[in-house]
Amino acid sequence: MKFLEVTSLESLSSTITTNSIDCILDIKLEPYSCKMVQSDKKHWKKEYESNSKQRQALSPQEEELGLSPVGRRLRHLSESSRTDDCDIYLADSISPRTLFDLIAVLNSTFPDYDFTDRKSADFALVPVFETVQQKVDEKLSSAVFNYGAVKNDLWSTIKTEIKPDECTIYTFKADYTSDPFSEDGCFWYFNYFLHNKNLNRLLFLSCRALSASHSADVSHEQLWDLEEE
Repeated sequence: MKFLEVTSLESLSSTITTNSIDCILDIKLEPYSCKMVQSDKKHWKKEYESNSKQRQALSPQEEELGLSPVGRRLRHLSESSRTDDCDIYLADSISPRTLFDLIAVLNSTFPDYDFTDRKSADFALVPVFETVQQKVDEKLSSAVFNYGAVKNDLWSTIKTEIKPDECTIYTFKADYTSDPFSEDGCFWYFNYFLHNKNLNRLLFLSCRALSASHSADVSHEQLWDLEEE
């Protein structure tokens, strides 16, 4: 994996963070190339290559999405299994290589945590991009001053950079014990991986809302880093 510097995404991230209301927003708008670097190749060969063709089951889709079990999943049937002679859908699944990429992004983005041993069941499929937009807009509209002024730029830039209609979308499911979304003082979060196989790229869209009172336990250097993202 290689992080890609995209000025427009960095600018949007900075604007959103700077205009947060009554909280600290740790937002990530991070594009990656899915082409393996040398260290990735060594890890892949050691841990994954022997099972590289065996798809792994994902966690069930989140109930909060409010989606029917079949009707809004058509875009991502390539990530699911279906029998030809009956209308039975099996569990959503993910290839080992894509799982490897998702874990690599989390390890890169949150270096204080180790996601190496995470399994496919720690991730779920998000059927449609509209769900992502709805959830993100809902959270940021109440946490960012004048969010409406940046909203259109946010989505148009994301559409330009990753082409969401071509993406398979995943989310990491917090376990509420040992991940950055379960920290004390984090009162809401979202995270989405937009994986475009055609472009061989992945965009990580994530945000944690950290309470202002929790900031007293965070060093000045850490706070500065959050505001600079």
